[in-house]
Amino acid sequence: MNKWLYDLAPWKLKETKEEERRSRIIRTLLEGILYLAHVYLPFTPRAANKILSALGAASVPLEELDYHYTNLKPGSDIAAMDRVLFEKLALDAAGASEEEGEGAGPSKVFPLDIRVGEVKEATLVEETLQLLKVDVGDGRTLQVVTRLHASSLERCCEGKKICLLLNVNETTFQGHRSEAMLLCGQQSKPTKAYALLQPPSPAAPGQVILPKGFTAASSLPPIDVRKDFSRLPFKIGDDGVVFYSGSPVMVEQVAIVAHGIAKGSKVV
Repeated sequence: MNKWLYDLAPWKLKETKEEERRSRIIRTLLEGILYLAHVYLPFTPRAANKILSALGAASVPLEELDYHYTNLKPGSDIAAMDRVLFEKLALDAAGASEEEGEGAGPSKVFPLDIRVGEVKEATLVEETLQLLKVDVGDGRTLQVVTRLHASSLERCCEGKKICLLLNVNETTFQGHRSEAMLLCGQQSKPTKAYALLQPPSPAAPGQVILPKGFTAASSLPPIDVRKDFSRLPFKIGDDGVVFYSGSPVMVEQVAIVAHGIAKGSKVV
């Protein structure tokens, strides 16, 4: 987009006869920024929401955006940003940014809502599908459909503690509704294997799971699992410990693990 804008250079179109072309370029630019804000929303929610606020637009599912670039309504107010969105940080000799005062807390926001769940019912509904009723705290029970793999079949049993991704759109598998995503480690080499991400047994249903050094967002839009989740920086480390962007994923200061899954494997 930067090259496109530089090549067209609307700031050079100053003649009255060029006004319509200049307006079309700027309109297309704002529509492109609106689209990018939606793409970035699962990964940098605070920054993306600032962009949407400046454009006077609300977030919608990607599939609802008009790809003919007519999402912004004529006459809408475009607010000026009060600061550069991604400022360059000046680091001191110790490697801390000038914005980090003594005792400052974590500043990174985790773009996912992952919770501890406890399986209350587990039913085999198809040869390769299992239907789970999962307690996620606060009196809520969600229905989750999971595909069965030889390495994880026996682990999806009543009373089992699991890790669930909640900010996803409801989906349907072979006619069965699924309201959340069950998280597993997936190993490709030397042999293909799966293992459930395992919270510590004392963890209570509904407890928030976060990478170390990250904070939970106050609200999160649903992510497109097929498009967005695989891009997230999850990796399995030593002893099956789950990492996100280099930080161990934890609940109550205890690491989440995928037992028996090789280092370098991914989370699915």
